[in-house]
Amino acid sequence: MDSLAENTKRGLRQKVRRGEYPCLAPIGYINDVRTKTVIVDKKKSDVIRRAFELYAKNDSRLENISNFLVQNNILSSGGKRIKKDRISFILSNPFYYGHFRYADEIYEGKHQPVVSKKIFDKV
Repeated sequence: MDSLAENTKRGLRQKVRRGEYPCLAPIGYINDVRTKTVIVDKKKSDVIRRAFELYAKNDSRLENISNFLVQNNILSSGGKRIKKDRISFILSNPFYYGHFRYADEIYEGKHQPVVSKKIFDKV
């Protein structure tokens, strides 16, 4: 049983080193089951990028971003409004500029970024 756990961990580490995200894709992305990669969700990624841009202008609060996402039909997986703490997680997630966090380290991902590093840093 131990070797199965070890093999799984080793497989995930290899995937991460190749720049492949080993978890569920964040809002604005889709897990492609055929290629086992993360691809951009064209409709949602556009709204997420605009949310980043809105917040970067400094005149929006997390609540405004939550309202903006609701107006654009982006809801939590349970079909509810996305709460402020979740929005702050989204806005601080390096995944959106092409990197990802795994086991407390940041890796460069192979997925397509939704926002530029410049906008991400501003947020």
